[in-house]
Amino acid sequence: MNKQQKEILEAYQNKNKRAQFLHKQRIQKLEAEIPELVRLSEKQAALGVEQIKKGNDPQSRQQYQKKYRRLEEKKVKLLTERGYSPKWLAPDYDCAQCEDTGYIGSEMCTCLADALKEAAFSGFDLSHYVRHQNFDTFDLTLFEDTSGAKSLRKRMAAIKSKMQHYAQNFDRSEESFLFTGQPGVGKTFTSNCIANVLIENGHPIVYTTVSGLMHYIKTQLYDMGESHDAVYRPLHEADLLILDDFGAESPSEFNRSQVFELINHRILTGQKTIISTNLTMQDLINRYEQRLTSRIRGHFTQIVFEGPDLRTKL
Repeated sequence: MNKQQKEILEAYQNKNKRAQFLHKQRIQKLEAEIPELVRLSEKQAALGVEQIKKGNDPQSRQQYQKKYRRLEEKKVKLLTERGYSPKWLAPDYDCAQCEDTGYIGSEMCTCLADALKEAAFSGFDLSHYVRHQNFDTFDLTLFEDTSGAKSLRKRMAAIKSKMQHYAQNFDRSEESFLFTGQPGVGKTFTSNCIANVLIENGHPIVYTTVSGLMHYIKTQLYDMGESHDAVYRPLHEADLLILDDFGAESPSEFNRSQVFELINHRILTGQKTIISTNLTMQDLINRYEQRLTSRIRGHFTQIVFEGPDLRTKL
C-alpha cells in the first residue's frame, strides 16, 4: 500500500464524522430560525419511542412509518417556504450508499475501492501508460505471423495466454518472472497488463524502474532520515513487485547491495517479483555478482521477448 492509499483510508475514518458534524450544525441553524422544526423533530422522536414499546407488530409499524413521513413532509414544506433545500434535513454524504464510511456492512463500498485503485495507479513510475495497457488492448496483430513454430505472433500469443492466466490466478501461483529482450518488444506492456489485473482485484503492488527505486531509497535513508524498516516495508509487503529497466541503474556498490537485499528478501519470504530487463542472462551474469544472478536463475522463470521494436509501429 502506497502513501496515497494510506491517506485515503485515514480520510475515510473522518469523512462520516465530518458529514454528521456539518449536518448537526445545519440543523441547529435551521431550528434557530424555524422553531417549528424542533417541535416536529420531538414528535418524530416520541413516535420512535412509542414504536419500540409496541415491538415488531407489522400493522403498528406501518402506522408509525405513515405518521413519521407526514411529519417529515411538514418539515420539507417549512424549509421550501423559506427558500432552503429539503436536502438540508439529511447529512450531505459524498456517497449515499455507504454514508462515507467506505463499507456497506462488511463489504467495501465501490467508492472506497475505486479511490484505492486510483491511488494505486498514482504510485506507478509509468502511471500514464498503465491504465491503457491491459490484456484487452494487447494487440497480437502487431507481431509478424509466419507459418511454423517460429511465428512471432504465435510465440507472443503463448506469452499473453500464460501471463493472463498468471494474473487471473495470482493467489494460486508461486512463480516469479524474468522478462528479457530488446527495447520495445512488449516487456513493459506485458508487465502493465499484469499490474492492471492485480490492481482491479485489490492486490497491493509496487511498480517502479530500478534506477527510480534506488534514488528513492537513497533519498529516504540519507536525506530524509527514514528508518530502514519504514523504507523497505512497502517493498517487502507488496503482493507483487515489478522492477522495470533492471540493469539500467548505475552499477554502484550501494545499488548492487540494495537490489540484492530486496530480491533476496522477497525470495526468502515467498513474495512474487517480476524483473524486466533489456539485458540477456549472460549480460546480467557479467554485470552483477554471482550471489544475485544465481538467485534469479534459481527462482525466476525466464520469458524471452523477441521481434522488432514495436514503438516504430505505434
